[in-house]
Formats: sequence, structure tokens, C-alpha cells
Amino acid sequence: MNPRFLTTLFGLRKNLLTCLVGLTISTATQTYAAEGYWYEPSPKSRLTWVTVSPNGDQVWGVNSADHVYRWNGKSWIEPNADDRLTQLSIGYNGEIWGVNTHQMVYRWNGHDWYQPDPGARLKNISVGGFHEIWAVNGNDQIYRWNGSDWYQPRKSSRLKNISVGSDGSVWGVSATDLVYQWDGEQWNQPASGARLQQISVGCAGQIWGVNDLQQVYRWSGEKWYQPTPGIRLKQIAASCSGEVWAVSNTNRIFKWVPTP
Repeated sequence: MNPRFLTTLFGLRKNLLTCLVGLTISTATQTYAAEGYWYEPSPKSRLTWVTVSPNGDQVWGVNSADHVYRWNGKSWIEPNADDRLTQLSIGYNGEIWGVNTHQMVYRWNGHDWYQPDPGARLKNISVGGFHEIWAVNGNDQIYRWNGSDWYQPRKSSRLKNISVGSDGSVWGVSATDLVYQWDGEQWNQPASGARLQQISVGCAGQIWGVNDLQQVYRWSGEKWYQPTPGIRLKQIAASCSGEVWAVSNTNRIFKWVPTP
């Protein structure tokens, strides 16, 4: 086959995949080459929240009716049709926790969900592993699981969204969208003035977030930047392996494919 034809065909494929998510920047091919592209693994599926395991081998999500789904590589299946959760998180070794509409906390045992602490009420939970589980409640108070109970590392701190990576990296977002990082003793702002609505930490080298305009940002280690400036997503889930999934404002599900 003519090499020039192959080059043209590959270029068209890249532009098509970029257009799938409504990328509006004019240099679509250059954006693909620099970072990667988003595509829909299951175009007809709709979810309100997704989560991915640290090594990217498990992806779970919930829909607008709070049904819980798992990605089997080709489609979304319900492990248990009776399950109802609003948000969930997967950590190392398949550790999965979630919360329901009443903010009750559940843990997956491989077959069913149970309550490790029936009295706990939390609105957002994040799992790096069994010893790295963080959460926030309805008053934005921050909690950490010690293996048998929830405790507050710093009682005066408040965050509306929190995320912990498989390496123990913990980041969060305040009620005013300010971004904070936990240093083991207190919360600091790595980039003063940065604002995000939601953040996801796969590990120290894989930190992503979305702002109030649904613009997608990634942490470089020094600053936040936009890998694909034209994309709009409302929720994002990062793995340590580099696999990233996300949900749009119309509940379409996207997967990030980095450029080799």
C-alpha cells in the first residue's frame, strides 16, 4: 500500500477520535501527538461516576439510578442487580468501598456489599488500599479509616472532595474549589490559587482534575495544565498505570489513551 495513503488514513483516524469528544482546538493532530485522545469504549452507555483501580485492571461505575456496574472489557455489567450506590472507589488489591444516597458506607467483599461501620455517614470516599482510605462527610469534615474505625487527622480541616493514590498521596478540594495536598501532618496548596471541583489521584505521577467549567487538568509535578484544552468532563478517575476514565455532563463515558 502507498505510504502516503497510510499516513493520510492514520491522520484521519486521529482527527476522528479527537472529534468524538467535541475537541474544538484547531490543531487536533498536534494535540493527539503531544498527549493522547479520549474515546468512548461503549457509546450507548451512561454513568454518573466512574472509578479505576491503580493498575487499571478494574473499572466500576454508577448510573443516575444508583445502579452499580463493572466494565468487563467490552460492556458494563451489574455484579449484583440489587446494589445501589452514588459513588465508589477502587484501591490496591481490589479494595472497593462506596457510599449510597443516605451516605451510608459499604465495602465490597467479592460477592456483596456490607457495612464495616454501620454508624458512619460519608458523602465522598477514596481508596488507595486497605490502609489508605479517606473520606469526607456532609459537613466537609475529613476522615481516615484506621482498619476498624474512622478518625479525623486534623479536626479543623474541611474538604468537599478527596482522593488518595495507591502510594498514599492524598489531595483534596475545598468548598471554594481550592486544591490541597496532605504532607502527613497538614494540608498545603502546591499551586496557590489553583481551583478544581473534583480531583483524582492514581499516584504521585498521575493526578487529574476538572474545574467548574468542566475543563480537564493534569498535575505536572509543578503546575496544572490542560492535556486537551477543548474537552469538557464533569468527573474523572485516574490510575497509577496511566489509565484514565471520565464522565461528561451528559453522562457519556470516556477513556484516555496516551500517545505511546
